[in-house]
Parts: sequence; structure tokens; C-alpha cells
Amino acid sequence: MREGLVNLREGRHAASLERFRGLFGRGIDSFEAHYYAARALTGLKRWREAVTHYERALEKLPSYSAAYLGLADAHLADGKATLALDAVRRGQKALPDDPRLIEREGDIERQAGDRSLAARSYERVAQLAPRDALVRVKLGELYRDLGRPADAARLLREAINLDPAAASYWNSLGMVLAGGGDLSGGEAAFRQAVTRDGANAQYAYNLGLALARQNKRDEAVAQFTRTLELNPRFAAARQRLAELR
Repeated sequence: MREGLVNLREGRHAASLERFRGLFGRGIDSFEAHYYAARALTGLKRWREAVTHYERALEKLPSYSAAYLGLADAHLADGKATLALDAVRRGQKALPDDPRLIEREGDIERQAGDRSLAARSYERVAQLAPRDALVRVKLGELYRDLGRPADAARLLREAINLDPAAASYWNSLGMVLAGGGDLSGGEAAFRQAVTRDGANAQYAYNLGLALARQNKRDEAVAQFTRTLELNPRFAAARQRLAELR
């Protein structure tokens, strides 16, 4: 078991699986052996075999949320979204207050294009996990896509208050504000994103757009130039720069 776990932690999935199979060969049929064998099989992208071992693990310990999450991920990787949803919903029956299982349900629903259902799942997570910044970003972005910009901005500001260092959160807020016509607010948010991650070409481009739309030509030129320095293949930035010049 110890050798299997060390190999798994260090990414040697085939060697790890060999150790756990050795346990099965000795008649050891424990939760741990099946769960970590499933993890090793997941690392080897042998999704259906991983599913079998996750299921065996859950037969022995049906209250272990990580096994439901692993099972859902294996089904998703195998192209079986319906079975993935079934896995997380089974997990919620066993662990009704585990926010990770509810959040994964929202992720799967969003991936399937059902934004309204995904938003309801994320709303439940936001209530259960008041310090979770990421779920507020996910929910805010869904509200944006559902045509609820005020709610989107509120959730994104909550996320930033919880984790102000995340550049992507500032960028998402900038997208909502600028998209809703608040160009100065969008500019301020994009500046925060660029300050926190100066190597991201998309953030520099977004700031350039907000500046250009406020007729701040020289500053916009500087941001589009910076965008192309970071990513010379950024065609939209090249086009905007040519228009301004």
C-alpha cells in the first residue's frame, strides 16, 4: 500500500496500479485499495476500469465524497455526462451538505449548456460555503450570460473581497462592467487584472478595448502594443492597433 501511494503521488501510475493489484491478488479487498487503484487508472486514462474500482470503493465506504467526485470525472472523461450527474447526485444523497458535490453538479450542468440549472446549483453552494470565492465567480459569470449584469457584478465583487489577488476575478468583473456600459469601472477592473498578471495578453487587450472606447487613444495603443509583445499572434490586437494608428 505504501509503495502504491508513493508511486501515485509521484505520477508513476502504472507502477502504482501494479502494487494495488498485488493487494487484490493477496485477497485484500479494502476501500483504500480500490479507491487508489481507481486514482491510478484515472492517471492512465483507463476511465471504465477506474469507474469499476470507484464503485467498489463506494460499496465499502458510501460516505466518501472524493470517490463520488472521482467517479463523476471518470464518467465525464468517457463521454458519459448523464452517468456523471448520477454519480454526484448519489453523493449528495449520502452527503447532502457537501458543497463540492453540489458544485460539481453545477459544473456538469454548465458544460451541458443548462445555465439555469447550473446557476441554481451554484446558488446552493454559495449559501453552504460563504467563503468560497471561486463559486461566486462561476455564478457571477452565469448571471452575466443569463442577462443579469447587476447580480453578476455583485457576485464578482464578493469574490474579489474574498480573494483580491486573483487576476482572473478582476478581469471577469471588468467584462461585466464594460459590457454593461460602465467603461470607467471596466477600465479600473482591467487595470487591477493587469497589475496582478502582467504576462496575460488577454487582460492587456481587454484594458486596451476599454481605453479605446473612452477615446483614450495613446493609452489604448500602449496596451495593444503590450498585447502583441506578449502574444504576437493576437490578431484582434493587431487590427485594433492598425485602426488607432
